[in-house]
Amino acid sequence: MYVYRRQKQSDCCLFTVGFYTPEGEWIPEEDCFSKEEAARRVNYLNGGSGDSQKTALIKSVAGHLFVANELLWTHDPDATFDAAKRTIEFVDEILSELK
Repeated sequence: MYVYRRQKQSDCCLFTVGFYTPEGEWIPEEDCFSKEEAARRVNYLNGGSGDSQKTALIKSVAGHLFVANELLWTHDPDATFDAAKRTIEFVDEILSELK
């Protein structure tokens, strides 16, 4: 599993992405100049999209809103209401995670 760590001997903010071997040896992969950049690289190397958490959440909310919008065109008030309610609950959940 890839992780990042801040380089203490660096005068600036330098974060190195890498992994530890089973023996505990640090194997560096890439240097990044911000924590966010390092987090995106770790996310990507560990099988993620490489998006930041905020970007991933925004994409997820957009997907929910797209479904709700599509239901509006079906003229099914119950389905539209249910989709809107689920979207609001989902957004509330995301906002509580970001706090």
